Amino acid sequence: MDGQDTGSGPSLMARLRPWLIWAAGALFFCYGFFHRVSTSVMTDDLMRDFGMSGAVLGNLSALYFYAYASVQLPAGVLVDRFGARRVLTVAAMVCASGSVLFGIADSLSMAFAGRLLIGLGAGFALIGAFKLGTVWFPAERFAFITGLTAMLGSAGALLGQAPLAGLIAVTGWRPALIGVGLFGFILAAGIWISAREPKADPASAAPKPAALASVFQGIGSVLLTAHNWAVALILLSMVIPILAFAALWGVPFMMEAYGLDRPTAGSAMSVFILGHGAGAPFMGWLSDRLRRRKLLMIIGSSTTLLSMLVVIYLTNLPLLVIYVVLLVGGVTSGATMVCFAVAREYNRAERSGTALGFVNLLNILGAALFQPFIGWLLDLTWDGRMEGGARVYTVEGFQTALIGMIVVSVLGTITAMLVRETHCRPLEGR
Repeated sequence: MDGQDTGSGPSLMARLRPWLIWAAGALFFCYGFFHRVSTSVMTDDLMRDFGMSGAVLGNLSALYFYAYASVQLPAGVLVDRFGARRVLTVAAMVCASGSVLFGIADSLSMAFAGRLLIGLGAGFALIGAFKLGTVWFPAERFAFITGLTAMLGSAGALLGQAPLAGLIAVTGWRPALIGVGLFGFILAAGIWISAREPKADPASAAPKPAALASVFQGIGSVLLTAHNWAVALILLSMVIPILAFAALWGVPFMMEAYGLDRPTAGSAMSVFILGHGAGAPFMGWLSDRLRRRKLLMIIGSSTTLLSMLVVIYLTNLPLLVIYVVLLVGGVTSGATMVCFAVAREYNRAERSGTALGFVNLLNILGAALFQPFIGWLLDLTWDGRMEGGARVYTVEGFQTALIGMIVVSVLGTITAMLVRETHCRPLEGR
């Protein structure tokens, strides 16, 4: 009866509709995360086909992050102004076009242009999915929705490791990326069809945007809040191992240090990313349950640090032990979601969006800078060895190049021990 059961509650379809709409945006975030890590399983192919060094490959991969970071603040404005459906549809088409362009690139400049388009389009996915979650779910479920969104992102990263490596082994990297691009156009059509805004968007009742001077005042307040910088550092201590190690340099390191073939090395990184995907909603739920933020950030940053130390510097351990260590480190790195919650709680409600954008911006930029930085350090230690037209780096070279990541993880753990506990309460309630 007009969308209702004969009883007092809403119909099953009415209850499922918000989940289906959110899923359209979250699947785009999954798609974007797939592209974020995809270069890690084709490093040798790219270095051979384009004759590039490790530093150039790092910059090619990191271009995604530069483009992604550049649209974080504009994305929020555009989604609020035009709605998630329109913005995400266009963004998905841009991302898909970049994948096709990358796949057909016959020059390094075309490859860079394709990677740029991929990052620009994917940069709208997370904010768009959060927007759909905001308007279709009650506020008390928002933290859980962000965790589920992150979990789908990790699923995309998982697909971008061993499954993509297997596909490339069969088809080659160019047909694989072209096929992924064509799927992106199908995804864009799906978003346009399903990701509709509610007839009465709660955001429509919000006050009109403040004057430009007030906007800059809010940005200044966020920049001058020391705890925002602290949260960004804690977040980086867990993000860099995911985005700079697992998403790019982890596969060639595992091949060299443990003597693995590419699919098996990709599987090892997939375990870490899968753990992160499962840990994001779990760590967020646990933090809410315990009403503790600081404890979960300490556990997340310190355990991620220990897992990286074991994997990188204790290469004589059995592979099964390494898999377990990667899984545990991945699960606890899910405390990244707790960092976003803390960023909201350290700032006034009217500035929480700015604070989240600032923290996420530093998060993405940090990962973008570390990918080529590690590649540059690897080039400095390279002994001239080549295999199949690609540079091969020694285990000792990797261990030296990855010290910077370890330092950031140490600083993040120390910082997590020093920040204030919010007990899950916003600034106005403390």
